[in-house]
Amino acid sequence: MPESTNRYPKSAATKGLTTVALLKAQHDSGNDYLEMFMPFVVDAIQASRRNDFDIAGIQQLVENRHGLSIPLDTLQTLLRRAAKRGIVRREAGRYFIGDDVPTMSKIPAQRKSVERQINALADSLISFASDLEFRIDNEEDAKALLFGFLSENQTQLLLEEEESYQYELDTGPLTLEQMRLVARFVTERCLRDPLLSEYLNNVVEGFVLQTALLLRDVAAASRSFKGLQVYFDSLMLFAALGFTGEAAKIAILELMALLRNADALTRVFDVTISEMRAIFGVYEMHLATPEGKERLYPTDLTRHMLTKRFTPADIRQEIALLEHNLKKIGVEIVNTPKRVPEHTYDEMALAKRLKRPSERGDEPRVVHDIDCIAAILTYRRGNTYTSLDEARAIFVTNSGHVVRSVTSWYTDSGLRGTPPIIHQFSLSNAAWLKKPASAAKLKQHELVALCAAALRPSRDTWDKFLRHLRSLEQSGAISSDEAVAIVVSDLTDQTLAEVEVSDPDLDAETLTEVVERVKASYKEEAKASIEVIRTEADQHVTAAKLEVANAVAEKNNAEASRAQIISAVEQRIGRIAHAVSSTIAGLLAMAVVLGVLILFPKVFDVISPRIKWLGMGLAGVASVLTILGLLYGIHVGQIRGRIKSIVQRRLRRWLISDEE
Repeated sequence: MPESTNRYPKSAATKGLTTVALLKAQHDSGNDYLEMFMPFVVDAIQASRRNDFDIAGIQQLVENRHGLSIPLDTLQTLLRRAAKRGIVRREAGRYFIGDDVPTMSKIPAQRKSVERQINALADSLISFASDLEFRIDNEEDAKALLFGFLSENQTQLLLEEEESYQYELDTGPLTLEQMRLVARFVTERCLRDPLLSEYLNNVVEGFVLQTALLLRDVAAASRSFKGLQVYFDSLMLFAALGFTGEAAKIAILELMALLRNADALTRVFDVTISEMRAIFGVYEMHLATPEGKERLYPTDLTRHMLTKRFTPADIRQEIALLEHNLKKIGVEIVNTPKRVPEHTYDEMALAKRLKRPSERGDEPRVVHDIDCIAAILTYRRGNTYTSLDEARAIFVTNSGHVVRSVTSWYTDSGLRGTPPIIHQFSLSNAAWLKKPASAAKLKQHELVALCAAALRPSRDTWDKFLRHLRSLEQSGAISSDEAVAIVVSDLTDQTLAEVEVSDPDLDAETLTEVVERVKASYKEEAKASIEVIRTEADQHVTAAKLEVANAVAEKNNAEASRAQIISAVEQRIGRIAHAVSSTIAGLLAMAVVLGVLILFPKVFDVISPRIKWLGMGLAGVASVLTILGLLYGIHVGQIRGRIKSIVQRRLRRWLISDEE
């Protein structure tokens, strides 16, 4: 079972985590960036139980008690505020306890609340490590792991190679295994638990608040950027467009929105657009064949292209829409200004610093970076700016190599003030300090990217693995399709990261085991997928049969209901026809009888002439009916039946539209 052999001082870790979380609490209380350090100064003075101090002594007290290294100029500003409130008084260059010093500091009570949060994180880390058979002896060791991971790496997501688009970070005081343990703990435990996520976020944002001490004028940290033009590098723009994962996209878009809220302008030079098109062109060429896909380095950008099954036609479409998509996310495209030699300085020296051992000075990547730096210096026209807020323009990248190279070239050239370049996370911290409420989740999303970087294998390990994969393909052990599938598998990343901890040399046998594990996982996934498909198919068939049965039942029910309705209507029609025919037959019978009666002489003599004619007519009808009866056998019953049949047919046609 691995043990925690952390090299970070335990007491410093506990103090550091507590202090940064306390800073977050002070900030949440509404204190400005200078005032939030005041309680720590007052608490240190109270705890010392001394009456007089010099400024260096107070600085040491604060650092010993809280782990905060407050610069002397910032501390002087704090002490001037304290003197105005009567907390201290200054005499002959020394400070004495004042009449209005609080009798009790608020810090100890707040510290207890914060320590409960830190202890909860430490206990959860111990439990998580135990599940992975990694032993952490006590809470102090757990806190040391957390502090080492967050303090050393919270702004060190540095790209090792521009072509790789791969985050590579410094392990600092932690071993590789410890770093990956904490990264897994953050992503798999903390971010899924609302309380732990809140506690962790307090610590992460507290680290950023602590950087306010490095500002030249900490009291003015909340001011805007005053129209600062921020020009983005291509890698950050690929992330903003969603080509390197959702977490990176959200973080970059939040940063852009935050910059705009702080009165900065988010822009890109046209030479960067050309570089992005060239990078897309590389993918367009390689995605056309399986061999080309294998040669692509397995970065987040590559994995996105492969898992989304991008084709060369898709890439051409992305190239065509590039400018439109950048404008849609608020990035303005600007023409690169013409060089002014007296402002751009020694570009040959800069090229030497930017190129890598395997590159020439005229590499497209190097030329692009020099063009962007020259453009920023041209905008500044030789002016020196001591503050980022006043710097007019700056180039931002997430390449640590480029930032270090340009910054060292700038200072070695005898230039002072704000360099023409800044790292993404340094800019993010500066922007967040100005408008923290505008990007509440920004630091957490950057932490997700940090953890993802920690859980990836190193560049050297990937190079070894790819060479071994090609040798297996050439020997016929795996097909080209299998090679591509293995390269883009998340399990490959995870497995390589695991084995490089236990076996840094990574011989052929170990690498073959990695390939076999990934292939086995594909087989298991395939079986599971087949079972899922089969189960879903059975469910669909069962559902279809049930739907058919229901439809048949509904049809039968409808037909039965229709038959019942028709039967009821037929019965009603029969009754109506019978009544009508009976009435007509009765009237005819009455006419015959009445006609015969009227013809009797006695009756005939007493009735009026009109009645006589009626009687004669009725008698005629009776005679006709009698003759028809004698000749054709027609009688009243037949007439009645005929009338009934006619009435039934007419009523059925009227009441039942689909007469059968």
